[in-house]
Amino acid sequence: MRRFGDFEAADLVSQTGLVTVWAARKPPGTANQYVIKALNPYESLPDPERFERQRNRFLGGAAVQERLTRAGALFWAPVYQQGKTDQGAFYATDRFEQSLQYLIDGQVRLNGETLGTIVMSISSGLLELRQGCNRPHGNLKPTNILVRRRHASALANLALTDPLPDESIQPHHGAADLRRLGELIYVLAAMRPAPETSGWQVPAEEKWSHLGAGWRKWKSLCNQLLRAPAQPDGIRLEGVLRMAARLQRAPAGRQALTWPRPERPRAGRSLTWPARGR
Repeated sequence: MRRFGDFEAADLVSQTGLVTVWAARKPPGTANQYVIKALNPYESLPDPERFERQRNRFLGGAAVQERLTRAGALFWAPVYQQGKTDQGAFYATDRFEQSLQYLIDGQVRLNGETLGTIVMSISSGLLELRQGCNRPHGNLKPTNILVRRRHASALANLALTDPLPDESIQPHHGAADLRRLGELIYVLAAMRPAPETSGWQVPAEEKWSHLGAGWRKWKSLCNQLLRAPAQPDGIRLEGVLRMAARLQRAPAGRQALTWPRPERPRAGRSLTWPARGR
């Protein structure tokens, strides 16, 4: 059994590129309630300088995450331990069953209340990062937005993860985070990805009536976020959070259904995502 600091890796969860994810436990406990995310670039990056840069980049992002959660951030995955290994680096966090990519892959049809809570949670996490570290995420994408459990009653338990390290942040990353949030709203509402074309906006004839009474305002918010790189002063995270909160309280339209387990969600189904208390 492989050991990473105080944690023991048990079952291999996934391997993507240079990163391996293990279900883990912390002795003397026996439950695999943690995850080890390990960077193993040694064989792919035999050059010592490139190897060290890659390792420092990985640990730099984990350090940002650790600072936030130790300061009390609510919308970030905790980092309990991080460190270097002979092969690369690792950090230990809680075990999350899925990411928002699962919703996208399953083409789960959301209502306005659910979408509102998702956007509120992401915006709150980005605000925690800005207020705590004076910087944006820089690596916002569905796989870096985690859901602790798939039970409908727990879906509000969102956590952001894997920001870029401080030294990699560039001036454009703040607007890029907003653009990514707009793309996320679009793919969850329209169930297809937004074109990456600069200046693209949601077509006027496109209807999101399944989001309920506020669907036109959802489109307007999405468009504002999509054009954030071209108009960086046009919208701020505080405004996104306020608008999402209003839209979350609007009549939700279709009655929401719970997320079935263990089978994959099917297209056309809705799920509930109750608001998380703060």
